[in-house]
Amino acid sequence: MKRQAFTLIELAISLTIIGLMIGGSFQATKALRERTKIAEAKEQIKAATDAVMGYVMLWPNLPSNQEFQTQLSPVTGSVNPLFYAADTTLSTQDNDICAFNTTNLSMVDNSVSPVITISNVAFVVAHASANYNMQTALIANEVHIYAPSEKVDDNTTPVNIVELYDDIVKSVTLAELQQSVNCSDKPF
Repeated sequence: MKRQAFTLIELAISLTIIGLMIGGSFQATKALRERTKIAEAKEQIKAATDAVMGYVMLWPNLPSNQEFQTQLSPVTGSVNPLFYAADTTLSTQDNDICAFNTTNLSMVDNSVSPVITISNVAFVVAHASANYNMQTALIANEVHIYAPSEKVDDNTTPVNIVELYDDIVKSVTLAELQQSVNCSDKPF
């Protein structure tokens, strides 16, 4: 007796195997897209940091928030804007960063235990990373990195969030900034 078609069981097994293969490829594609977004965010952070350093080499002060967003940010428009916070004293046009020993800006990392605080921060650049949800905020003179259960809504009210903290943050201390623009070579 000669068979001419698949049985229902054979067909069901074949469709299940095909479904598993397709499902696995979707997961791999999703992971690849997320890694690509993270790599792109890191490149944008590096480009923004380099742009600020170049600005300081031309002018003796840090760019203002508006100058950063309009002239220096590698991200244009409202899609994935970068977070930028600079010490307000160092971004005043008449102030030379080489003349300062301290800053008023600090960074507080609440995502680790114990909480880490970095003092004398000149500026911070952050990207919302793969989920495009900025979880880094400036409150008074502190840049806050939040734990998974916290987020600042409208920069004032902590609210609960579901996703983990995933922002990519680069802080530059005053000493790092002064070294990169060769302040030791400049006369005061």
